[in-house]
Amino acid sequence: MRLFAAIDVPADVKAFIARLPASRVPPNGAHITLKFLGEVPDDSGLLIALAGVRPPAFDITLDRYGEFPGRVIFLDGPPNAAFMALADAVHVVTNSIPRDHDPAIHATIARTTARLRDLTLPAVGPFTWRVTEFVLYRSAHGAYEAVRRFPLTG
Repeated sequence: MRLFAAIDVPADVKAFIARLPASRVPPNGAHITLKFLGEVPDDSGLLIALAGVRPPAFDITLDRYGEFPGRVIFLDGPPNAAFMALADAVHVVTNSIPRDHDPAIHATIARTTARLRDLTLPAVGPFTWRVTEFVLYRSAHGAYEAVRRFPLTG
């Protein structure tokens, strides 16, 4: 299975993404990736390992646009120590799988060669919500399916 761990974004963020003229990703799949895990065998023990990740719930914000030039435009958020603690905890229990990039708060809205400076986009929220769980997703043919949800504490 091709898997990744992520935080869901709430319905108001998904609705905002759906209204964006630049949006080229399905808004219902909007998420903030904690770690891409890649192809993982069914019997890997991953679900048991992730069930042990139980940091406290925390607030997160998306309040601006960002880009990986020539590749991706996304909703971005300020640095967040609790987000990094969760991403690090997921990494610790999956340390046999290397990270493909450092974790960052961002929700992709478009995979494109366009530059952010060339687009006319509305102001972003800000959108702030309480993160009370993270999700293990299966990725297949551009669609995401929740495999299991893991509650945070508090």
